Amino acid sequence: MTITASAGNDGNEEVTNYPAAYDDYVIAVAASDYNEDRAYYSTRGEYIDITAPGGDITADENDDGYGDGVLQMTFSDGDPTDFAYHFFHGTSMSAPHVAGVAALLVSQGTSSPDKIREALQESARDINDTGWDEETGWGLLDAP
Repeated sequence: MTITASAGNDGNEEVTNYPAAYDDYVIAVAASDYNEDRAYYSTRGEYIDITAPGGDITADENDDGYGDGVLQMTFSDGDPTDFAYHFFHGTSMSAPHVAGVAALLVSQGTSSPDKIREALQESARDINDTGWDEETGWGLLDAP
């Protein structure tokens, strides 16, 4: 079974967050912003595997009048009766992107968690230091 987990939203501090930090079993996902840089809130550290879009609702880089969050259908402000489209940001928005690409790999016959991790890492696009780094892992998710 392949498991993805949000790395955390502790910013520049190196904070170990579980379950993401269970290296052998979980793919830890950091967040990128609209410009494909590590988002300011995204946790960094030795356990980061990959980065995926997480958004930034405090910015409007594309000038569309909305914060650059990830649009999703959910409830807002703790009110389960307010079910609509809302922009949010965080590594909780990033992890589902990686889970979705992992599911695509499974649908194409890659079922081993190790092979899925390997495919994600090898296809990731470097957005920071070459190779793995503690801010973005192997880079930005890029479906193989």
